[in-house]
Amino acid sequence: MNITSSVLTRRGQKRDLRQLRGSIRRALPLIAVALLLLSAPLTHAQTTAQLTGTVLDSSGAVIPAAEVTLTDQSTGIKRVVQTNRQGLYAFPALVPGTYTVKVVAKSFQSREITGIMLHAGDVLSVPATTLTVGATDATITVEATN
Repeated sequence: MNITSSVLTRRGQKRDLRQLRGSIRRALPLIAVALLLLSAPLTHAQTTAQLTGTVLDSSGAVIPAAEVTLTDQSTGIKRVVQTNRQGLYAFPALVPGTYTVKVVAKSFQSREITGIMLHAGDVLSVPATTLTVGATDATITVEATN
């Protein structure tokens, strides 16, 4: 009796595996459609832009911890970041538009770049911003040309 029940169990398991395989085969099209729908947002066109840059002193050395303010000229909305140890800054996920970048660092004259136009999908690098040693209340303004 033990031999018969073990044979029946094995046959039952084979039948269960066949049913499982059949279920998986029937579910594959549904899984494929689900994956396609989940990946659809990734294929949409880029709707934001990114702006990066570097801050240097007049000798070409990087200026870490400089304050960089990005202002959307149409809305007045500001975003502020600090440069890292390599003097780099980045503003990701920006709405397309025209921007102003103002860089301020202790013991340096501030510098402002106006008229930076960003379009959807742009990854724009501002030319290195060079600050000169001097009073912090003086600002140098540069207008970008596209």
